Amino acid sequence: MRSEEEGRAMEKAYRESLLESFDTYMSAPKCEDYEFMLTISRDGETPATSIYRFGSAFEAFEAFNRYDNFGFAKNYLTVSLYEPNKNITTRVFKRAVAGECSYVRKNYIRSAKMLASLKNSMNKETYSTIVNKLALIFSQDNIRFDAQRFFDDAECADRIIE
Repeated sequence: MRSEEEGRAMEKAYRESLLESFDTYMSAPKCEDYEFMLTISRDGETPATSIYRFGSAFEAFEAFNRYDNFGFAKNYLTVSLYEPNKNITTRVFKRAVAGECSYVRKNYIRSAKMLASLKNSMNKETYSTIVNKLALIFSQDNIRFDAQRFFDDAECADRIIE
């Protein structure tokens, strides 16, 4: 467990890195194609692993509002939207402290093997969607779920969900 002081220090470092990223973005030569920036960070990782740029406010806010849970993050997911007027809107989705897991390792392995055996009986997009949705369910149930291993075992390279 981290102390409260360490937690505050990590949060401060994270905010500073976001501001630095934002300052770099704002000082870069402007291109009409990219006015808004959306960053996704899992468990306080810096810099953010996913950065998306949008040309319109509508597209940017639509993407920002698609995030409604912690996804594959082990503890929390941070979604930040940077606007040209230097406003930053941030959402933090925390994993609830839960009791017993509904699924265990053998469930993941059996599910991945079953999915891999069905891979050739459906189109690639449908298969990818099913694998992604099951991975999301498993990751939300068990903090120890290894999403990347599940994708590898299910022979699915298309990871859709952030």
